[in-house]
Amino acid sequence: MDNNIVETAAAENTAQKSTSAMEDGFVRSLASIHKNLKYSKNLKKSMKQIEGTILDLFKAKLFTIFQSVDMEKK
Repeated sequence: MDNNIVETAAAENTAQKSTSAMEDGFVRSLASIHKNLKYSKNLKKSMKQIEGTILDLFKAKLFTIFQSVDMEKK
């Protein structure tokens, strides 16, 4: 019975490490996308460059991003 507890604990620990590694990769990918967009001079061109990365990251076939423009009244 003690062996089952040890095996279960080891399996949970491995699963947690795997999940943590996946989360780290996801965060790194988001940081890379953010950096690319932040320092880009042309949003449309940058979006085309990172389109595949975003689709892969979210395991999606299509995505929509809305740009907000603040228009001041004079």
